[in-house]
Amino acid sequence: MVGILAAAWWCPTLAWAAPTEKELALVEMAVKSIRAWHFTPTEIDDKLSEKSYKSFLDSLDPNKRFFTQEDLNELKAHADKIDDQLLNERVDFFEDAITLYQKRVAFINANYETLLSRPFTFTQSDTIETKSDKKSVTKDEAALLKQWQKELKYYTLNNAIDLIETEIGTKNAMNSNEAFERLTPQIEEEAREKTRSSIARQLKRLSEKNREDFFYNYINSIVQTQDPHTNYFPPDDKENFDIGMTGRLEGIGAMLSEENGTIKVSKIVPGSASYRQKELEAEDVILKVTQKDTGETIEVTEMPVHKAVTYIRGPQGSTVILTVRKPDGRIKDIPIVRDVVVIEESYAKATLITPKDSKQVFGYIYLPSFYRDFSNNKARNAADDVGNLLDALTAENVQGIILDLRNNGGGSLRDAVDITGHFIRMGPVVQVKNRNEYREVLNDLNPTIRYEGPIVVLINTFSASASEILAAALQDYKRAIIVGTESSFGKGTVQTFIDFDKHLQASFTRLKPMGSIKMTVQQFYRINGSSTQFKGVHSDIVIPTVTDYIEVGESTLDYAIPWDQVSSKSYNAWSKQADINFLKKRSKKRITKHHGFQTVKEYTTALGELNKQPYPIGFKESWERKEHIKKLNKSLENLGTIALKNATISPIFSVKTKTTNIDKDLQKEWIENIHKDIAIEEALAVLSDMIGAPYDTWAAAPTQ
Repeated sequence: MVGILAAAWWCPTLAWAAPTEKELALVEMAVKSIRAWHFTPTEIDDKLSEKSYKSFLDSLDPNKRFFTQEDLNELKAHADKIDDQLLNERVDFFEDAITLYQKRVAFINANYETLLSRPFTFTQSDTIETKSDKKSVTKDEAALLKQWQKELKYYTLNNAIDLIETEIGTKNAMNSNEAFERLTPQIEEEAREKTRSSIARQLKRLSEKNREDFFYNYINSIVQTQDPHTNYFPPDDKENFDIGMTGRLEGIGAMLSEENGTIKVSKIVPGSASYRQKELEAEDVILKVTQKDTGETIEVTEMPVHKAVTYIRGPQGSTVILTVRKPDGRIKDIPIVRDVVVIEESYAKATLITPKDSKQVFGYIYLPSFYRDFSNNKARNAADDVGNLLDALTAENVQGIILDLRNNGGGSLRDAVDITGHFIRMGPVVQVKNRNEYREVLNDLNPTIRYEGPIVVLINTFSASASEILAAALQDYKRAIIVGTESSFGKGTVQTFIDFDKHLQASFTRLKPMGSIKMTVQQFYRINGSSTQFKGVHSDIVIPTVTDYIEVGESTLDYAIPWDQVSSKSYNAWSKQADINFLKKRSKKRITKHHGFQTVKEYTTALGELNKQPYPIGFKESWERKEHIKKLNKSLENLGTIALKNATISPIFSVKTKTTNIDKDLQKEWIENIHKDIAIEEALAVLSDMIGAPYDTWAAAPTQ
């Protein structure tokens, strides 16, 4: 490591303090790390400078609530200079940006109460843009205050509607005219006070952000320009990221990420407290965290994720209430009892399904993750569990098997390879390439096939990483039919953690702890040569799902590594190949007639249109929008058809030897959910077509 500069520089725009020795060390180590380890390192040039410039400003003001165009014009001189500053261990842009940001926060802090001093009227029809990517930066301070006036009205309106809904009860229907009559001056004043308290807490938190917090953001803004999975983790953050793959969970069991100034749920860990509670879902945005025992509420909007986690975690058995915004715009309070346990729900399980009026018996395996405890060779792992379940189902003479990888975010690569091996004789499974173009081929070397019958693999847009490797391999070998969303997530890269403390020279150990970088170091490729990165795995048969209106996946992320390909490997496709075109035609015909799938299509089309529109801030329009969304969500309650509702579903096959009363309750709930799952229903229909015993009657009528 070269010497660390500690001198102060003068900036021509704003005066700023000298960067600390640790800050300069972090800058140097970030640059070195990118150059030394990243899979596709970009040059430290003007292009990187422009990305870092945008990334840091977005991290400071993701919702365009503080900076004006005049401010950005003042900072624009730095846009192509950050690369030079990095190489010379300078932080000029950082200093100027946070100085202007703090000035703007202070400006709003001094004016927001005046904006809230008069009652709002909600009779006029008006709208506000709530999506950050569609919002415009305001011209100057006067325009900024006008924007804040509108935002405060929006918050107050939502608070007023919440108060009215609480007053009348959620079960009592009320049209917009009746609801508007409930909007008394007292309710408006109470709603405005709730807004004032909320904004006061937000601004207080932003005003109290220290230099270290800002600088950690700055480093992250630099490294994440390489790709969305390369991130800087401050010293306290790595444990918040690494929940683990062994089934032992802490807190609520949700992985969180920062996006546009919000805390978003990126994954629900199978078997965790959130998983069992079932209301918190991926893509939910967490707005507030309330401790049930004390009633203390903390707003986490524009809070760093590592700080938000400290409020969400807590003692086992205690309850935290998360106020979230659903992708459809609903605001919901979700109570979750914190837990630290090893839960059976986090492991693979299976059952037998016999559709109504069918003589066929099918197997169903649910695999929530590719789990493995690398520190304990005797512990359970996904590959062995799935193998044992396949043996159990084969013994029952099933005519086909569904392997459900929906919402499976990945895990152990070894288990993805070994599970593929359960279905093929021998051969390559996946290619892994490093930055030096070296390709390693991971092979199934076991000639034993655990199951030789027809297979349908269920995926969705939240199936990622190891799930995509398994699905892609079975698709390439023509061993399975992939059914689900148009494509899986598209995460085809490998990350590793680089601990900065281990790379410090001895003379700088006093600077510890320095944090870590999660660095993308490899990329996955299918055996046909195509990467799973960016594009994901495309389903052979696409079915409508309730998340189709949500833009999610690798292709939606900034700076995602693009798709590419390498040469294919030699492999022997399955000799008993299914006629995909025949299966597609049959499936399309069923889905067209299917009440549940048509309802889902209507639901996603309607929500997609709503999400394109700005949010109304007239009372009646806003009330009607919320009621419309409630009606749409209610339409999803009875999607299944008679065939699956009345199907015979056996008790769970499991590798466990003991069954507790709690396990029985979970089994009952799991089976009830299968009865309602139209994706499983269609997978069964595809399997029936594959074995030459088509079964169409279930698509005729909705559940009664």
